[in-house]
Amino acid sequence: MLHDIKYLSYKTGLAPGELVHIGQQRSDKVIINLIRYNEHEWEEYEIKSAAEIPTPDPKYVTWLNVDGLHDVDTIKTIGDHFNLHPLLLEDLLNTNQRPKIDILDDNIYIVFKTLEFDKETSQVAVEQISLFFSMHYMISFQEYTGDLFNGIRERIRQNKGRIRKANADYLAYSVLDVTIDYYFEIIEALYEKIDILQQSILIRKNNELPRIVHNLRQQTLLLRRVSWPVRQIIDQLQKSESDFIDEGLTPYLRDAADHIVRIMEAIDSIQYTLDNTMETYLSLNSQKTNEAMRILTVVTTIFMPPTLIVGIYGMNFEYLPELHWKYGYLMVIGTIVATSIGMLWFFRKKKWL
Repeated sequence: MLHDIKYLSYKTGLAPGELVHIGQQRSDKVIINLIRYNEHEWEEYEIKSAAEIPTPDPKYVTWLNVDGLHDVDTIKTIGDHFNLHPLLLEDLLNTNQRPKIDILDDNIYIVFKTLEFDKETSQVAVEQISLFFSMHYMISFQEYTGDLFNGIRERIRQNKGRIRKANADYLAYSVLDVTIDYYFEIIEALYEKIDILQQSILIRKNNELPRIVHNLRQQTLLLRRVSWPVRQIIDQLQKSESDFIDEGLTPYLRDAADHIVRIMEAIDSIQYTLDNTMETYLSLNSQKTNEAMRILTVVTTIFMPPTLIVGIYGMNFEYLPELHWKYGYLMVIGTIVATSIGMLWFFRKKKWL
């Protein structure tokens, strides 16, 4: 949160709607891909510059995907071409933008986060996805070049499902659905990490557990922070009376909302499991400490009588009983040994050892 606020200072003094990229600075080229399709045909190609973007044709659904937000001029050209509001483009370029939806007269704007889990480092990579869609076109903006949408592209190419028969609203739903699937993958990865963690507790070989639990809690909180707003976005799409949302999309949106509820329940379960894991770890450590203290106490108790005897006969008085007795030394040694053996027997009988 503090990280997000720090970046807001970059906008100080600028006019509303003035475009500034806020995020990781990069120098590679922005990649623009276009797919146009209907139920009977489709075409796909890469656009070399934003000036070459064609005007959407009502006979097709046009999907323009932009990989990279760091080229402000390109984003501005695309915004001018599709008549996108400057304030929305300003939000688009801020990669710390909170997930939200804006339903306008000429299009619908959605921004949300997608997550990818690195199993080796147990870190979650966050990427911001922004969508503008109307009846016959959708523009998607990604921070990085990746394969997030490859499954959707394959369905278009092979004409699977209803995607080629529907308008751009179903395409936007498909992107949200893929994002939710990624959330489930992270849930599964977190569960795998927790299972390994719990096994390491049982064999008592994981001294790094508090740090690992803290890290997993942070990843779980991040998942909650980015996934719950998606439910709010879906709810607003369901309640919307926009002409760009077909009534046939309602069952799909309802199903996506149910998936988000399942994710939230899984997050609660993970947090509960992490709390229990930490409590078990602390309990086992406390038990180990108690065992060590018990053994030290028994050893100290066993040596107390010999210490007392040696202390008494170590006093420098001239007249001590048994001081000049021929067998005094053997008597003291025998008393010490007998006392120690007797105490060991007593402790074992009481099952303290």
